[in-house]
Amino acid sequence: MRFRATYYPLEYIENKLNVLFPNLETVIAISKNEQKLSVSIDKTPLPLKETDSMTVQKWRNRPGTYSWMCPQDFPWSDLQIQSNKQLELADENRNRMLLLYFISPVDQMKDLLAICFPQNTKFFGLQKELQDFTTDEKMIVGEMLHQLLSSEYYQTIQETENLKLLQRFQEKKIQKSVLNSNEHYEQFFQATCQRAMRKLEAENNVHLELDTESFGFLAQHSRSEKDILQAISKAMELAMLIQPTGNRFLLEMLHFESVIDVSNPISDSQNKDQKVIDLLNRYEEAAFLAQKSGFIVNGKNVARFMSPEISPPAITDALKKNKAKIEKMMPMFPNEWQLIRKSLKPLREIEEFPTQRMVV
Repeated sequence: MRFRATYYPLEYIENKLNVLFPNLETVIAISKNEQKLSVSIDKTPLPLKETDSMTVQKWRNRPGTYSWMCPQDFPWSDLQIQSNKQLELADENRNRMLLLYFISPVDQMKDLLAICFPQNTKFFGLQKELQDFTTDEKMIVGEMLHQLLSSEYYQTIQETENLKLLQRFQEKKIQKSVLNSNEHYEQFFQATCQRAMRKLEAENNVHLELDTESFGFLAQHSRSEKDILQAISKAMELAMLIQPTGNRFLLEMLHFESVIDVSNPISDSQNKDQKVIDLLNRYEEAAFLAQKSGFIVNGKNVARFMSPEISPPAITDALKKNKAKIEKMMPMFPNEWQLIRKSLKPLREIEEFPTQRMVV
């Protein structure tokens, strides 16, 4: 089913009108949508010449909310009506075309529906036919129809604006999620480096620091805690050779460039490893947001706080697809993804029962 907010408002109420009055002779719609003037007859767009624009705007600038007129006095009406049947002279003089005007959300002029009713039309369950209505009775019908359809028209505008607002919110949420994900990964990597340095400091009775460039270099060329520990250990050994009597060492990028072989390009396998790490980081971030918002951390709520939101089965499928990589990654990074390790059943099964079926 198509949502109301995906329609242009005049298009939506024209559909509504055809449900209320299925035997209409014709409906002509005039509007301005996305800065473009449009005229359609029974939902079929008409090609407009440049000279037609002045006529269209003239009708869009008329005062009032509704009016009755003879169909033959309205531009474009004879294109459809004359093709249906040749009207009698008496009928041509009857005001059986109702014009309904609505304030356009585009330029504050008017969107217009010109509705041509058959003479035998009955309104709102009344037995009296249109051809027998007085001018005052037609005024009442016009007012009632305008109130009914204008409510639908402006509700469609409001729902369209709400949809745009939700779309902007979702875009901002995704942008924020990307920033949070990058920040989370940076914090994760720095924490891993810090743990490696504290371990080496305790074993060697030294104090180690890393400069900013070294973090970026290590991030490019390390794929596990073991890689990080090994790289920092080698850089420390080089620094101790350069400064044998020291016990405080600033490990710089030059140290790492000297001890890490950068001639071997990153393999496809390493790229896939990084994608799995990124996947787990996103799940952990969503778990953190769910917990912070007062929700229980489980598959349903992790899926809910993903940006964009996904379904719980999508998490199961992703974890199942990457099961072998995850089994490899989790022991390599034992201090990461603590929330989802404990709270997502698939990850518990990977660690404890790797052959079991995974369900979020």
